[in-house]
Amino acid sequence: MPERERKAARPRKPEVEAIEEKLEGVRNLVLRCATGLLGREAVEHLVNARKELLLAVRSIIDARIQRLEEATQRLRKVEIEGEEG
Repeated sequence: MPERERKAARPRKPEVEAIEEKLEGVRNLVLRCATGLLGREAVEHLVNARKELLLAVRSIIDARIQRLEEATQRLRKVEIEGEEG
């Protein structure tokens, strides 16, 4: 089978998956380099700090969603009271 036909017959990974694989490789390389420069314990603290920051952002978003839901409930109550009056 000619080279061109073999390449055409081989299914290609979707572009996104290929990019994700490359990014994972880069991430692993950066972690290895950071571990070598800073030490394992420091890198673990930095990774945990990133996680905590994301959890903090999630908490802020959850609080804002809760406020919006409470405001919506108050509006419904006003509409219902207004219709009955």
